[in-house]
Amino acid sequence: MNQKIINSIYKYIEVLYKNNQKLIKLFGVDALDTFNDGTLDILSIIQDVPRLIPYSCNKKRKLYLIPDDGLLTYSKKLKNLLDEYQKILKNNKECLIKIKRIRNKCEHILHNVSLTSCYTGNNDWFRYTFKIRGHKYNIESKELISLFKSLNMLYNSLIIDMLKYAEKRNIDHPFYDHLQRINILGFNKLYDSGLLYEIGKSTIEL
Repeated sequence: MNQKIINSIYKYIEVLYKNNQKLIKLFGVDALDTFNDGTLDILSIIQDVPRLIPYSCNKKRKLYLIPDDGLLTYSKKLKNLLDEYQKILKNNKECLIKIKRIRNKCEHILHNVSLTSCYTGNNDWFRYTFKIRGHKYNIESKELISLFKSLNMLYNSLIIDMLKYAEKRNIDHPFYDHLQRINILGFNKLYDSGLLYEIGKSTIEL
């Protein structure tokens, strides 16, 4: 761990934090009679997941990490990072395969991806169905929650390591005060609260 790595990690923490906010917002997207069905937010989440987990998927549906991409660039200096990423791939395989397939098409030609249906409700549940060249992919809230809870736990452990680094060296800087106030695991409590529809609804602008 060093300051360069810490600065890099913080950029990913920002991405993760904002995507947690977008995910929670999706639970209340149908609360008002608007033309916003949440498509931009769900696609934004899909675009950012491979930034948070440097992985790819081959034609045989096998997931693998990209060692010279993302935070894995620092895997030799970040203890257990590789193992934790491997666990996330294993436990969220189907969701990550769908995300990668949709993202690959969005990245190159956005109009190749079309939303065919969107179901939301007041029971903390939603599903988006995307069609790509005749194939349909369902993205459901429960699998995104599982994925993001794992990511939150991983990045929270990185935040703890960053704070230990500063404490050990007696570094007194506003950056670390700010870092200490980031409660990334607070999102996991919200996901388990049973109040996601109400919380998501409160984020919708009138």
